[in-house]
Amino acid sequence: MQFYIRTILKHVVLVFMLGLICSNTNSYVRTSSRAIHTNWVVDEYRFTTPLSGCDFLNKSDGWVSTGGRQFFHWNGKDWRGYSADAGSYYKLKLVNPRWGWAIGSFQSIAYWDGEKWEAKELSSTYSFELNDIYLLDEGHGWIVGEFDDQTENASVVSDIRFQWDGSEWIQFPDIYGDFLGSDAVIAFPESGLWTAEPNELNFFAGLDWGDGSEPKSYAIDLFWATSFSGLSENDIWISGFNEDFGHPMGLIFHWDGTKWEKEFETDTYISSVKIREKKFGIAVGSTNIFNTAGIINSPDLPESEGVIYEWDGTSWNLIRRVDSYVFRSACVLQDEFWVVGTDQQNQGVALHFSKAVSPSITNSPAIITISPPATPLPTSGEGHQTNTLTPIKTEIPNMSSGWPAGASIKIISMVGAVILLIILGWLLKQKIRVKK
Repeated sequence: MQFYIRTILKHVVLVFMLGLICSNTNSYVRTSSRAIHTNWVVDEYRFTTPLSGCDFLNKSDGWVSTGGRQFFHWNGKDWRGYSADAGSYYKLKLVNPRWGWAIGSFQSIAYWDGEKWEAKELSSTYSFELNDIYLLDEGHGWIVGEFDDQTENASVVSDIRFQWDGSEWIQFPDIYGDFLGSDAVIAFPESGLWTAEPNELNFFAGLDWGDGSEPKSYAIDLFWATSFSGLSENDIWISGFNEDFGHPMGLIFHWDGTKWEKEFETDTYISSVKIREKKFGIAVGSTNIFNTAGIINSPDLPESEGVIYEWDGTSWNLIRRVDSYVFRSACVLQDEFWVVGTDQQNQGVALHFSKAVSPSITNSPAIITISPPATPLPTSGEGHQTNTLTPIKTEIPNMSSGWPAGASIKIISMVGAVILLIILGWLLKQKIRVKK
C-alpha cells in the first residue's frame, strides 16, 4: 500500500512542477495591495515589453500599446496579446470594440477590425512622424505629426495632418503657416478642433481641415505638449512640460471657453492628463526623461520615479510616487483608473487603481499584500512607494489572433487532473490484479 501512496505522491509532485514551469510562460505577474492613506486598491501587472499608450472603452474592454507592434487587450479579468504584422505603435484610440486605430514612429499606422491589428500605409510625399490621434466616430478622425522639410540650405520641421473622411486618411500638409509640428489633437462636434505645437495652441472652427480656414492661435508657455483631455468645448485640459538643461517643469493648462490658464506646475515631466468629471482627473509622469515610446533614453541618467497626480475639483495633488518607473499614459473610468509605463529595465507595468471598499479601516496605515510581497507603503509623506518586485522575464506569445496571458496555468491544471485520473485508474487495476 505504501508503494501506491508513494507513486501517487511522486506523480502529484511531477504534475505540480510541470504546472509551475508552464506558468512561467505568462507575460505578467499580478500583485494587489491596499494603500489606506490614498483610499485606492492597486493591482499591478508586469510585462516583458515596455508599455506606452492606453485606451479603455469601459471596465472590461481596454487596450495598451507597447511602442512595438504588440498590443494587449484587457477583458475585465485577463490580458490577451495581439500583434500587428509590421510597425511600431505607441498611441491608440478606439470608438467601439470593432473599430480603432494606432499610430507610432516611422509613419506607422494600424487598423483594428475587431479581430486583428493590421498595418496600413498613409499616402504622403513626406517622411513624417505621427504624434497623436483622436477619433469621434467611424466617420471622423484626425492625426497630427511632423515632417522634415528638406531644403537646399536647411532642414525645417513642419506640421502635417491627416483627416479620416469615413473611408480613407487624407493628408493636409502645413498650409496654414510655419507650424513646427503638432504634438496633440482633440475635437468637439459642437465647435471644432484643437491642435498643439510648441508654445502655441490652434483652434480650427468646424471639423474639416479641408475648408481652408485659418485657425485662431493662442500663445502658451508650453513647449512639449503631451495630451489633451476635455469634458466639453468649454472645459478642456492639456498637459506637457518645459525643460531647462535636464530640469523638467511639468505643466497643466485649462480652457474655460474664453482663455487658457495654468492650473498646475511641478518639477516632474507630465506625460498624460485624463479628466473623467468635474471633480476627478488623473495626470501621470516621471522624474526622468522618456522618449515617445515611454522608454528611458539613457541608463546613465538618474533612476526615475513615476508620479501620479489626482484632480479633486479644486487642485492637483500627488497621490503616488514610485521608484524605478516612467509612467507614460493614463486612462480614467468611473471610480477607477489605469496607469501604464516602463520600469528602469525597460519592462512594462500596468497599474489598476480602484476605490477601496472598506471605509471602516481608513484610519489604519496597514497594507494588505497578496504574493509576491511588495515593500509596504510609508505611513507618511506624499504617497512614496519603493518598488521591489522582480518582473518575470519571459517571451510574450506573438499571436495575431490573441493569446490569453495567464491561460497556461489553467490549461496545465486541466491536463494534470486528467493525468492524475489516468494514474489512479491504472494503479487501481494493478491493485486488483495483485489481490487476484
